[in-house]
Amino acid sequence: MLGTLLKKELAGLGNTLMSSGKNAGKKRKNSTGSKILLGFVGIYLFGFMGVLFYNMADVFCEPFVEMGIGWAYYAVMSIMALTFCIIGGAMTAYSTIYKAKDNEFLLSLPIRPSQILSTRVFICYAVDFMISAIVMIMAFVVYETHFGLTFSMIVGGIVILLVFPLFGLVLSLLLGWLIGVATSKVPEEKKSYVSLAFAFVFLIGYFVIYSKMMDIMDLIVNAKDSVAGFLETWIKPVFWMGKGATGDWLALFEFTAVACAAFAIVYNILSASFIKIVTTNKGIKKVKYKEEQLKTVDQKKALLDREFLRFRRNTTIMVNFGLGLLLLVMMGIALFIFKGKITQLMTGFGDGIGETGLLIGTGVLLYCLSMCPITAPSVSLEANTLWLIRSLPVSTWDILAAKLKEHLFLTVPASLIGISGVIFVTEPSPLLAVLGVVCILAFNGFEATWGLRMNILKPSFSWTNEAAAVKRSMSVTVVMLGTMGILITLFVAYIVLGTYIPAELYLGGISAVFAIVSLLNYRWLRTKGVEKFEEL
Repeated sequence: MLGTLLKKELAGLGNTLMSSGKNAGKKRKNSTGSKILLGFVGIYLFGFMGVLFYNMADVFCEPFVEMGIGWAYYAVMSIMALTFCIIGGAMTAYSTIYKAKDNEFLLSLPIRPSQILSTRVFICYAVDFMISAIVMIMAFVVYETHFGLTFSMIVGGIVILLVFPLFGLVLSLLLGWLIGVATSKVPEEKKSYVSLAFAFVFLIGYFVIYSKMMDIMDLIVNAKDSVAGFLETWIKPVFWMGKGATGDWLALFEFTAVACAAFAIVYNILSASFIKIVTTNKGIKKVKYKEEQLKTVDQKKALLDREFLRFRRNTTIMVNFGLGLLLLVMMGIALFIFKGKITQLMTGFGDGIGETGLLIGTGVLLYCLSMCPITAPSVSLEANTLWLIRSLPVSTWDILAAKLKEHLFLTVPASLIGISGVIFVTEPSPLLAVLGVVCILAFNGFEATWGLRMNILKPSFSWTNEAAAVKRSMSVTVVMLGTMGILITLFVAYIVLGTYIPAELYLGGISAVFAIVSLLNYRWLRTKGVEKFEEL
C-alpha cells in the first residue's frame, strides 16, 4: 500500500507538471513537448543556482583548507543549504501534508495514517534534497577543482547528499507543523492571512540575510578560527558533517545517526497530531439567521467577486502571489521615506542618475511582478468547480474576463505605487517618467494575458493540494521563469546597446512590444481561448 500511495503522489506531481487538459488524442504530443520545455526550464533554474553557489563556495574554500580546517568550509556551506531548505520547505510541508484535498478521503479508506503521512513527507524530502544538493554538489566541485577529492571524501559526499536533507526536512516539518497547529483553529477565511504573516516573516529574514551576505562572507573569511571554534563547540551535527566530508568515518557515522534520530522524533510528533490537525474544523463560527433584504449584483461583478474570494481564502495563492504584491507596495513606500539615503547611494551614476535609476527601478519592479502570475493557475484551480461555473447562465468570455480583471486590479495599483516611488527618487525627465509608467502597465497586461493563455493550453486538474497547481504546474513554471528570462535578456541587451540607444527609445520600444503581445494574447483569448476553455 505504501508503494501505491507513493506512486500516486509521484504520478500526481508528474501530471501537474505535464498536464495539458483532457484531450487524450494529443496526450503523447503534448507530453513530449512539455518534457522538452520542462527540461529547458530545469536546466535554466539549476544552472543559475549552481553558478551562484559555486561562486559562494569559491570564496570560502581556499582560506579554510589552507588553514587546515577544511571541515569548516563544508560546515559553512551546509548552513547556507539549510537556510534555503527552511525558506523553500516550510510552506511546502504545510501545504503538502495538511492542505492536500484528498486527506479526508484517504483517511476514510482502510489505510494507516502513518502511510499517508510517509508519502507526504517523502515529497517534502525530495524538495529539500533538490535544494541542498545544488549547494553541496557545488561545494564538492569547488573542493575538487582546488585540492582534489580522495575515495573517502567521495563516499562521505554521497552519504551527506542523501542524509543532510533530513536536517532541512526536520526544520521544515516543524515549521509546517507549527503553521498547521496555528491555522487549524482559525476561521477558513482568515487562514490565508495567518499563512501570509508566517511567509512574510520568513521573507523579511531572507532579505535581511541576503542584503548582508557580502558582509557575512567577509566576516566568516576574516574570522575563520572563531567560526570554526563556534561550529565545533555549539553546532555539533554541522561539525560532524564537515569532518565526514573530509573523510572522517566516525564523524560521518555520528552525523548520520543524529540526523536519523532527529527525523524519527519529529516524524513521531507529526504522526501523533496528523489526524487531529487535518480533521480539526473548530474555526467555523455558528451563523445565527438574521433576516435581511436579498442583494443582487451584476453577473460580471459576481464572477469578479468570486475570483477575489478565492484569492483571499486560498492560502497558497495568498502566500505565493501576495508576497510579490506586498513587495511592490513596500518598495514604493520605502522609496518615498528613504529618498535621501537612496539618492546618496546612486551618486556614482553622476548626471545619469535620473535615467539609469529609473531603468534600474523599473527593472526591479518588473522582476517583482514576474513573481505574481495570478492568471497562470486560475483555470487549474477550478478543478472540481469547473462543472459548476460552466453550468451557470454566464458567457465563457465573462468567466475568462473576470480572471484577467482580478490580475489587473491586484497588480496595477501595487505596481503604480512602486513606480511612483521610483520616479519620486530618480526625478527623470517627464517623457521618461511617463514611459516608465506605460512600461509597467504594458507588462501587467502582458503577464495577465499570457498567464491565462498558457493555463488554458496547459491546465492541470489532477492536483491533490493547491500548492501543486500554484507552484509546480507547467503554466506557472513557464510564465514565471519565462518572464524572468525575458527580463534578463532585456537587461543584457541594454548593457550591450545602452550606449547606442537613448533610454527613452529603449523603454518605449519595450513598452510597445509588451503592449502588442498583450493585444495579440487578448485577441486569442476572445476567440480560440473561449473555444478551448469550453472543451475542457
